Amino acid sequence: MGGPAVARKMVVRLLGPFEVMVDGRPARLTTGRLRALLAALAMSAGRVVTMERLGDAVWGTDLPGDVRRSLTTYVTRLRAALGDDLIGTEPRGYLLRADRDDVDVYLFQRLTDEARRCPDRVRRRAMLSDALDLWRGVPFEGVPSRSLAETEAPRLVEAYLGAAEQRMDLDIDLERYAGLVADLTELTARFPLRESLWLRLMEVLDRTGSPAEALARYDRMRSHLAEELGVDPRPELQDAYADLLAGQPIRPPGRIDRPVPPAQLPAEVETFTGRHLALARLDALLSGVPIAVVHGAPGVGKSALAVHWAHRVRDRFPDGQLYLDLRGYDADRSALPAATAVRCLLSSLPTRPEQLPSGLSAQAGLLRSLLSGKRMLLVLDNAHDAAQVRPLLPGTAGCLVVVTSRDQLSGLVTAEGAHPMRLDVLTAAEARQLLVRRLGAHRVAAEPGPTDEIVARCAGLPLALAVVAARATTNPAFSLSALAGELRDTQGRLDAFAATDAATDLRAVFSWSYRTLSPAAARLFRCLGPPAAPDITATAAAALAGIPVPQARLQLDEMARVNLVHEHRPGRYAVHDLLRAFAAELAAGQHDRAERTATTTALLGLGERHGEGTSLAGLAAARREIRRLARAGG
Repeated sequence: MGGPAVARKMVVRLLGPFEVMVDGRPARLTTGRLRALLAALAMSAGRVVTMERLGDAVWGTDLPGDVRRSLTTYVTRLRAALGDDLIGTEPRGYLLRADRDDVDVYLFQRLTDEARRCPDRVRRRAMLSDALDLWRGVPFEGVPSRSLAETEAPRLVEAYLGAAEQRMDLDIDLERYAGLVADLTELTARFPLRESLWLRLMEVLDRTGSPAEALARYDRMRSHLAEELGVDPRPELQDAYADLLAGQPIRPPGRIDRPVPPAQLPAEVETFTGRHLALARLDALLSGVPIAVVHGAPGVGKSALAVHWAHRVRDRFPDGQLYLDLRGYDADRSALPAATAVRCLLSSLPTRPEQLPSGLSAQAGLLRSLLSGKRMLLVLDNAHDAAQVRPLLPGTAGCLVVVTSRDQLSGLVTAEGAHPMRLDVLTAAEARQLLVRRLGAHRVAAEPGPTDEIVARCAGLPLALAVVAARATTNPAFSLSALAGELRDTQGRLDAFAATDAATDLRAVFSWSYRTLSPAAARLFRCLGPPAAPDITATAAAALAGIPVPQARLQLDEMARVNLVHEHRPGRYAVHDLLRAFAAELAAGQHDRAERTATTTALLGLGERHGEGTSLAGLAAARREIRRLARAGG
């Protein structure tokens, strides 16, 4: 009889070239996808990793047709290489059965956490040294995973730099200067935009009798910042430079009591999908545009895009990230007053309440002063208008502001030179991928036809897709075919997109924009409800509403400003299918029977004369509505 199975020990090293050891012997994984699969499991050692997350780590956006089956194949191969007992199967995914201290990422995190709590400086330095010794190069080297490279690697590098700076600070305080100049020279070469490293290098050079070299390093760093970012060094560096010029020792910048940079970004949505072009356009702003305005229709995903991108680039802003919901379009609360918004931002910066001046103008000036010389990222979400945003803007280069709004905020574009970026709906491929991320690739692949119908009836609107996906997730026994049938049965209405939470109820979300319209523009919007051609002109809109063309043009522009319609070509306005359904519901709920009769009669006459602004479906709908109204009035 055989004895009891002996648990095997596996070590996974991710902080440098990928390595895996089983019982002290190297395990060779021959393909990049096997390495990506094990790396993704190791990053959550002892916890279940869902099929969706594993698929994203292994294939990225190039998912196979059946992710579950493909993952099963790769897990089988991984077990053959490592041992069956090391990878567990769970209903939602797989887990790696490994001690967390045997994964260098987790051991590094534990050591740095313990060092942070240790009161003894010598012991704290030893713990930090042990943690830093785990690093052998760039994280995930040899692991071809875009997901790990873009999300996990930057976070780990930032943690490494933070630990390295803590150890250097202890060496400086303990007057252990040996090797510091070489270490800092190497790090500033690898991370030339991290000014805190340059400050420490200048301080060590000064303390070791090389102030002239410290001045030379400052000049090199200043030139590099100007060339790459077009900004001056931070105030602490300028102060150190002034000390050196005056022949005085550099005054330590108070490393121990330095306030923690704000990190206020909301959590990322794990199912964020696509938007590669929009992300690339935002990336381009890093080269010098200080303000971006992301605007678009309600429910199109502006906030999700801004937060996702901000997380991607947060390491470029070492002084912190500020986030503020301006409540420009909100169910129950009015827009945040500019004065309140300024005070919210000031409370996140190193200032005391008794230092606040009175009045919006003075407080906005203090905010600009505190942001001067800093490199911070500000995400101002859900803005109502330009006047609400303007007092919150920094006054100098170095900071970057991303504003999201349903309003185009053309005032910021005109006066402040903001870069406008209209966010459109998802492509069909992106919409399908969103469903894959939320429902799982196996469920989507099992019903391709209903999936395509759901994608089509949601018309690329992320909020609509999210509502349907939530219904499918909370009711796993419901087939996608049944859900597609619900959308089909309620075509022309928004019943299938209702929710108890106003923030995710499509009618409520649309209504917040509709309520901002003038009465005349609201009436014209209601006229746009019947099925029509892909777009409409001011002439056709004027005929529908029975108003002069110049008035129709002004009202369409008012709707376009808050993205209820989109002027996709000069003089031609498109209405999203679900916004058109919302307009039709509003029109049907009006008690002004004469208005409804006039609209449908105008639609019928417009189509029969020259077809502009309508369609065969629209003509049929108009004829049915006229007959219904006639019977109702009989």
